[in-house]
This record gives sequence, structure tokens and C-alpha cells, in this order.
Amino acid sequence: MRVVAVGIALLLSICIGSVRAQDGAPAAAPANAPASAPAAAPPAKTKAPTTIFGAIASAPGKLMEGGWTVAMQLLLSVLAGAYAIERFVHLRRKAVTPDGLAERADALWREGKFPEIVALCERTPSTLGRIIKFIVLHKSNPLTDVSRAIGDIGGREMRQHIQRAYPLAVVGMIEPLLGLLGTVLGMMETFAAVADAGALGDASVLAHGISKFLICTGVGLFIAVPCLMLYHYFKLRSTSMMHELEEQVDDLLHGWFLKRESFAA
Repeated sequence: MRVVAVGIALLLSICIGSVRAQDGAPAAAPANAPASAPAAAPPAKTKAPTTIFGAIASAPGKLMEGGWTVAMQLLLSVLAGAYAIERFVHLRRKAVTPDGLAERADALWREGKFPEIVALCERTPSTLGRIIKFIVLHKSNPLTDVSRAIGDIGGREMRQHIQRAYPLAVVGMIEPLLGLLGTVLGMMETFAAVADAGALGDASVLAHGISKFLICTGVGLFIAVPCLMLYHYFKLRSTSMMHELEEQVDDLLHGWFLKRESFAA
């Protein structure tokens, strides 16, 4: 019995060893198979996902795939950036309504120091300073004429502030259209290449072409959104400064001219 048990154990160990050897070894080629048959290709390796750093590093090369359309979009973005910097520099409160200018001018007016008011306005170049200087130089004219004239001065200068921000809106409107134009032209080129390849052409050609020229649309939207946001920001800021300018000028006019006319009556 011990011999039988040992024999059975040996048979089991031999069978298990042969099964493992068959699993680990490559399958034998059939006898009638040609000797020059190519070996089976190994499975394709899965492409590692692109990280955010890899996408940033490859961004310049991707942008160049968009062609001349992307080049024009980038040129317009540089132009928009220059206008935005100009607005940030010049559209400041001290260029429109400097702090304390109205109070100092009012104090000098009450003391009758009109040349000092003119000198103060010249030392403080701003829209409010130019309006106050005009009021002082034409203080003997009627209130209606002075009010109409300074309204023209203030409105003209504030409209100039808004107009200088308008190129940002133009760039914001042109950028998506340029991107759409580049995408349409690129897709026309891609479909022509697929048509030349035949009905059974490689689908990757179509996918690659579409992904390449969609860069134009993406760049256009990426530039247009901040341009429009900056335009509306500068427009709102100009409008709020204009309201503040009107309030300060009205207070000065009422304090200087209406009291003078009431005293004269």
C-alpha cells in the first residue's frame, strides 16, 4: 500500500509539473505550419496618461499646429495685452478725481484765492482739475453756460476713457471668429486627405486632423473670454468714476454759484 501511495504521489507530481511546463512554455507550432511563419506580435502597450506638466511642456508645439490662424490670434492677444496695461496705468482715480482736490479748491475759493486754485489744478493734472480751472477762469459767466461747458469737458474725457478700452472688445469678438475660420479650413483639409486615402482610410487621420485644428477654436475662446471681461471691467470703472466726477462738480457749482446768486439777489 505504501508503494501504491508513493507511486500515485509520483504520478501526481509528474502531471502537475507537466501542466506547469505547458502553461509557461509557448505553444508548439503545428507540424504542417510553414517554418517561416512570423511570430505573434506582442500586445500593444497602453499609453500612459498625459500629466498636466506634460501638457504644458507640449503646449508651444501644439499651438504651432494651428498654422497662421493661431499666429494671428497670438498677435491680437499681444495687442489686447498692451491696451489692458495702458488702461490699468491711466484709468486711475487720481487721473479723474484725485482725493482732496475738491476740498482744497473749495477752501481756496472761500478765501478768494483764485490764482492759487489755478496753480493747484495745474499741479494736479486730472479731469476734475481741468474742470475746476475752467470754472475759475469763467467764474463771471452765468451758471448755465459754465455748467454746459464743463459737462462737455467731462463727458468728452470720460468717453475717451471708454473708447480706449474698446479695442479689448474688438479682440474679444474677433478671436472666436478667427478660431472658427481656422478650424473650418483645417477640417476641409483633413476631409480632403481622408477622401484621397479612400473609403477604407485610416480613421486616425481624421481624428488627428480634427484635434489639430480644434486648437484654433480653443485658442480663440481662451483669449476672447479675458478680453471681454477686461473690457466690461474698464467700462464699469469708467462709468463709476464719471458718476463720482459729476457729484463732486455739482457740489462745487452749487456751493460757488448758487450762493453767489442768492447773495446778489
